[in-house]
Amino acid sequence: MTTFNDNFKIAAKTKKIIINLYNLIENIPRKDYFLKEKVNQTSFELLECIFLANELEIKFEYYYINILKSISLLDFLLEILYRKKYISLKQAESQLYLLTEVRKMVNSWRKNKEINDARANDYN
Repeated sequence: MTTFNDNFKIAAKTKKIIINLYNLIENIPRKDYFLKEKVNQTSFELLECIFLANELEIKFEYYYINILKSISLLDFLLEILYRKKYISLKQAESQLYLLTEVRKMVNSWRKNKEINDARANDYN
């Protein structure tokens, strides 16, 4: 199923991360339920900030910072899940690779936005 949002590559890659993470954390024991909830919450916050940064250009910097915060937190949560042996090294590295790709895409997005904003200011 293809939706309008799948055309936005950063969102599409983030959706892939969310689905992968959901499958990875499905069997986390009840004693570490807070980890499971934090991974879910943070991954959906990441996607939400990406959509909002795209829609609300006035607050782009605010959402950009929140996107980077969410990526860093997911990185740390994956490390914890690996250290507790809930996920394998290969699973952690796979998700970290996708998170790194999203981070690079978001940084490129910001640079392009800055260039376009500078050009728009030059014309005014």
